[in-house]
Amino acid sequence: MAILDGIEGLEVHVNVSGRGTSKEYADQEETTPTHASNYIEAVTGAEFTVNYRFAPHFQSKGAAFAIDVYIDGMFMDGQVAESNKLGSVEYKQCFSGNHDEIRGQWQLRKFAFSKLIIGRYFATAFTQR
Repeated sequence: MAILDGIEGLEVHVNVSGRGTSKEYADQEETTPTHASNYIEAVTGAEFTVNYRFAPHFQSKGAAFAIDVYIDGMFMDGQVAESNKLGSVEYKQCFSGNHDEIRGQWQLRKFAFSKLIIGRYFATAFTQR
């Protein structure tokens, strides 16, 4: 669970296949008092959700919070939580997938781990002429 020292009362965790919070590994290079980047073990084909929670004791210093979910560096979903809804009661949300328009209809594409391909790969450098 990501807990940020600079934002007391905000918790974020990933739930894999409904089995509860996954073990997380912190990326020390990307961690600041207001930003955390963690890694979890990928389970091929398993669906997962990204969950956040503002505790009742949370105190906001601004008008709102923007919560954005990035997976593999790509924006997937986000929400704005207004400060007047935070701080007096627990406020939580779950991101379970990406909403895409497919053949004119909006559909939820659930987050799931891709198959991992592990092996040796060779790359060739290209030079501009």
